[in-house]
Amino acid sequence: MKSVLINEVPLGTQGNLFGITGGEGTGKSNYVGSLIAGAIRTADISIDSLGTDVDANEDGKAVLLYDTEQSEVQLYKNISNILRRGKQTAMPAYFKAYCLTSMSRKERLQAIVQSMDKFYYQYGGIHLVVIDGIADLVRCANDEAESVGLIDELYR
Repeated sequence: MKSVLINEVPLGTQGNLFGITGGEGTGKSNYVGSLIAGAIRTADISIDSLGTDVDANEDGKAVLLYDTEQSEVQLYKNISNILRRGKQTAMPAYFKAYCLTSMSRKERLQAIVQSMDKFYYQYGGIHLVVIDGIADLVRCANDEAESVGLIDELYR
């Protein structure tokens, strides 16, 4: 992905990480869903991405969604909303979504890293990765060393 913009101001650019924070029930999952919808839409189609401009995935690179918080049923509903918002009738082959709630913290991180590697090579790169509930991958989000270690692992 080249960029994510709000009012033509870059919020995130290719090769960088950015986080979305907020209290429980404030719409974080819905907002990141709009980012994914922007990425999976056809480039010539305009969609409602909640005021955010997201580059369409014209090269067919991997778009990955990992959810560590919500049930499979809720993830299915979220994916249905993403597809509807992105004006897609079916899930593009390059869009992968995983419910990781039943896995341990260590297993979640391992699954994310291994699948990112796999899909990077399978699809010739990664366009967008969303980890909904990234704080669930560390014991304490306020532990700087652990949080930096997680970011380092994901950044590689």
